[in-house]
Amino acid sequence: MKKISLLLVVSIAFCFKVSSQTISNAVTSTLVSNATNQVTVYAKSNVALVDKHFNNIVISLSITDPGVADRPNLTVGTNHIPDVAVTPQTPYEEGGRMHYDFIAVNNSNAPGVNTNTWIANTPYPVLTINFSNGNGFSSSRLDHWDSPTFGPSGNSQIYYEIIQAGNGDITAQSDIFFGTLSVINDPGGWSSGTSFAPIQPLAVLPVKFKDFNVIRNKDKALLNWSVEEESSNTDKYEVLRSTNGVDFTSIATIKAFNNGGSSNIYNFTQENLSALRTKGVIYFRIKQIDKDGKFVYTDIKNIRLNTKGILVGVYPNPIKQNTTLSFDLVENSRVNYSITDAAGKMIEAYQVQGFKGSNIKTLNLGKYAAGAYTLKVQAGDEIITLPLVKATN
Repeated sequence: MKKISLLLVVSIAFCFKVSSQTISNAVTSTLVSNATNQVTVYAKSNVALVDKHFNNIVISLSITDPGVADRPNLTVGTNHIPDVAVTPQTPYEEGGRMHYDFIAVNNSNAPGVNTNTWIANTPYPVLTINFSNGNGFSSSRLDHWDSPTFGPSGNSQIYYEIIQAGNGDITAQSDIFFGTLSVINDPGGWSSGTSFAPIQPLAVLPVKFKDFNVIRNKDKALLNWSVEEESSNTDKYEVLRSTNGVDFTSIATIKAFNNGGSSNIYNFTQENLSALRTKGVIYFRIKQIDKDGKFVYTDIKNIRLNTKGILVGVYPNPIKQNTTLSFDLVENSRVNYSITDAAGKMIEAYQVQGFKGSNIKTLNLGKYAAGAYTLKVQAGDEIITLPLVKATN
């Protein structure tokens, strides 16, 4: 029963100062795997919590005991509550499980240390915990302290508890846990009972692109990109190409290395640029795709096949409603563009700040009659005109 004594010593697990309202049975919590060998404890309230002051935190995490030689070390990855300092306690074995407690104490009792609002029914991260190895990781769970009131007696585990000053225990004791497949996208309704919340399914986010570069070398384009947070869930990279900066086509697929490293560098060479077009701009971007279908893009990069002037494109053309105007500049410049009808009357005129490289703007011709129009784009002393065709809506 050593855990009961700890619960009594740390009798306040979370302390909120909430303006002008009485709260009871408001807060639920869950545990989510958000990266390989990393879990995050989330909490949400069924009412808005404002002017919060976090005083003490008690979180108890347990795993199936893999044996003395294989037990992982659990450490604080990210403390998402800035006004408390989280300290891991000495782990212990009980009932075939290893228990890891995390306690945070704030010595300042002044309210308003953390005054950001928790929106009702919205999950917020509390603590991210790192595992030194994957042993027992899949059996991770957030523990409840069972009692004669809320569960079978005789189990002395501390549970994730929230107590608010002036309102007592505001944890939703009869349904303490929440979470389905994704704590962020689908946070409602599910409960595993009052004993514990098992780890939610792995929800590894796509990799982060550290950088992406495209360099022209004679008749070739050399693409290279570096990534961070690559994991076993990372599947592949698609190389996308466009001649108008809007409509991209996949031209190559590169499998992820899956070499155990979280940071990797990839390369691709586009041969025979002159066969694609003799002048203008060719645009590239990379799409990274996970095994679960999640994906993320790099920024768009381009190479110019001529070295001077402004390059302008419109897609689609003919136009039913909206079209995309793309213009590529060799340097930052103010850009004027206008549309005139067949009689020479100006119907639209704009001035924008253009930047070196690719620029994208949307044109709306939906309110105009079908027929022929002219687009004029001017940067500096250079003027480009293009015909536009407005189709019937």
